[in-house]
Amino acid sequence: MAASTLLDYTLDDTTVSNPDGSFELTFADATVVPGPGVTVAGDFPDALDLGALGRGAVDVSALAIDRRQFTLRIVFQANGPVTARTTRAAARLPRCGRRDP
Repeated sequence: MAASTLLDYTLDDTTVSNPDGSFELTFADATVVPGPGVTVAGDFPDALDLGALGRGAVDVSALAIDRRQFTLRIVFQANGPVTARTTRAAARLPRCGRRDP
């Protein structure tokens, strides 16, 4: 079965969405800054700096996720030392894995 992309965001503005305009995501307390440019994941001339308080959330309950297998890819750059625990991404999903004894 071929994989399909469900969410495809490039964080280059404080409001982003899928290429078709679906699943709009707005970030609060964030600033658009120069991006890393060309990376192995693509060319990103602009980026989003979330600072210490930046946040965003999107309702993905309408996505047709195959809970048996899915992949999440996030590219980020830390421009200085990370001195405390931070959450880069979080999700509230029903238990979708299996636990072997």
